[in-house]
Amino acid sequence: MSSHKRNDDYDHHHHHHHRELTRVRSDSHQEFGIAPLGSTIRKTKSQHSSVSSIGDTYSDLGSITSKGKFLKRTKSRKGELKRKHGSRRESFAQPIQDLLNEGDLNARNRRKSLSVSKSLKEKFSNSKVETSSVMKSLKKMMFKTKSEPRIAVYDIGFDIFKKSEEDLLRAMQMMCKDFHLELVFGKDWTIFNNLTSAIKSNYRSNPFHNWYHAFSVAHMATVFMVRNPCIPHTLGPRYHLAFIIAALGHDLNHPGNDNSFEINSHSALAESYNHESVLENYHVSILLQLLNEEDKNIFYLADPKVQSEIKDFMVEVVLATDMKYHHESVKYLQDVDNVARTIKNKLNRLSVMKAVMHACDISGQCIDLPVAIAWEARISKEMENQAKAQKAQGIELPPHMDVETLTNSQNRAVHQLGFIDNILLPLWGEIQRVFPSMKPLYTNLNLVVRKHYMLLHEEGEHAARLHALQYENKSVFDDDLL
Repeated sequence: MSSHKRNDDYDHHHHHHHRELTRVRSDSHQEFGIAPLGSTIRKTKSQHSSVSSIGDTYSDLGSITSKGKFLKRTKSRKGELKRKHGSRRESFAQPIQDLLNEGDLNARNRRKSLSVSKSLKEKFSNSKVETSSVMKSLKKMMFKTKSEPRIAVYDIGFDIFKKSEEDLLRAMQMMCKDFHLELVFGKDWTIFNNLTSAIKSNYRSNPFHNWYHAFSVAHMATVFMVRNPCIPHTLGPRYHLAFIIAALGHDLNHPGNDNSFEINSHSALAESYNHESVLENYHVSILLQLLNEEDKNIFYLADPKVQSEIKDFMVEVVLATDMKYHHESVKYLQDVDNVARTIKNKLNRLSVMKAVMHACDISGQCIDLPVAIAWEARISKEMENQAKAQKAQGIELPPHMDVETLTNSQNRAVHQLGFIDNILLPLWGEIQRVFPSMKPLYTNLNLVVRKHYMLLHEEGEHAARLHALQYENKSVFDDDLL
């Protein structure tokens, strides 16, 4: 998610279903200064391409409509800056439409240079059969008895903070293998690993918006797939993989502040988008640029037209993580009666998946209590960092971003209760109605996690700690959770 969940735009009224078209301003390409809190972007030794780390390629990015079409940008000049933590030069990236066109060309060239066996193509073309067989095996995993070992990676109690970054990369591969998604990229795991490693390397070490958050969103997206077989069956392997990768890359190179900070600080990035979904546009542009690199293009087997449609889909679901579309997602879900029937229609399918991505993005308080508490502490720390930077620049702070409030757990509990009651429960109430298999997460949020913050607010840390101890070894999906 590219904006703080208790801060940026979550109390907006309903927006129109069609987003207003915006045009990139040619005079906005000044020095890029969006990272008052940012740390140097990390690189791995395995990255060979010149744009594997997108810290080298920021830019003014083409504007995006609600249907995944892109406006031409005006001719602009490139800008660069030196970070205060180093002398590294960072230039603007290409506009999104150029990235899409570049991807089409790379795909054509790659198909000319690589031959794919006839049997593999036939196997992939029979994707419905493959998906059906996968669903049967996953269904067996879902209903394992208590005497059998738990499938840890699909357990909401999967505590990612106890895993290394490399462990999470391996888990990503496992989640895709279980659905046979390697058929999408010709079983060439090198391409997949190149992409996921590059994605990991382009997350900063923010308290909240980091690689661990990225993985947690992709993990929740996979939990949706496992517990709701109608989704992967209808999406098919390519769009299933596209959704998971979009989840993994939805916050690429997040600067550790929200959209309002970008706008109020008059950053070059905010000017590039006329203040519309600033960070979300930025994140998805980086993702497209990575996908356009030949050694990371997991969709190279698809025709250029299909690749373009897949990328449009990825753009849409990433933009849906902007909190200003929260009410739109809730309202849409309220009209869904039979999701399996609804998603048979292409436009409805996109709307449902946008709502699912939004739910995954803010699912940190729906999971096991110890992990939920850790996520709350992390987002509060990140907001505290932003508050200090905002104050230093003379930008007015909203009441809930007062530094004293953010450093006091009981005061934070009040704001967290407001976020749960006004944002999470309405959204996840609709999620558990549309997807009954997700009800345990709603129940956990409402009766376990919410109670923690209520106790913290009313009775103090000792009472809240005693409550949390009861759930140290329990999972959201345990029958005896309550």
